[in-house]
Amino acid sequence: MESDSMRHRLQNSSYRWTFDPINGALRSAISSGDIHLLQNDSLIDLLFGWQDLVADAKENEQRCIAAVIASRFIVEKHIRILNYRSVYLAEIGESKFPSDYQSLMRDPLFGDYLGERYISMDDAVGELNQVKKQNSLILELIKIELNKD
Repeated sequence: MESDSMRHRLQNSSYRWTFDPINGALRSAISSGDIHLLQNDSLIDLLFGWQDLVADAKENEQRCIAAVIASRFIVEKHIRILNYRSVYLAEIGESKFPSDYQSLMRDPLFGDYLGERYISMDDAVGELNQVKKQNSLILELIKIELNKD
């Protein structure tokens, strides 16, 4: 694999996405008791369960971030960070020390990292899809609730 292609892939795989939902209005509605002004019990149940679902998604996100951080030493044995970070930050320049992409690809720990990264990302995406489904259902039930009367 060409080193330019590997640089891009390493840069992309090292990125740590975050999921930071804002739920202040929901917390306020729950703590004030105003949530019980809603008449749809299914909507109320979904809203109460939303925070737990988001917490599960956050846990998976934290595992993804931990996998990236824990694997840095594997990549750094073979590749200079500047050599792949400069893909998007050209102003930092290249390292004066060589990177060895072929030795990285032969490192069994790197293979383990890629497997762990895939599994943790797959789990995180699964959790986020559940959040997305629940959000869609909540929005539909809110529309129904608003159109009553």
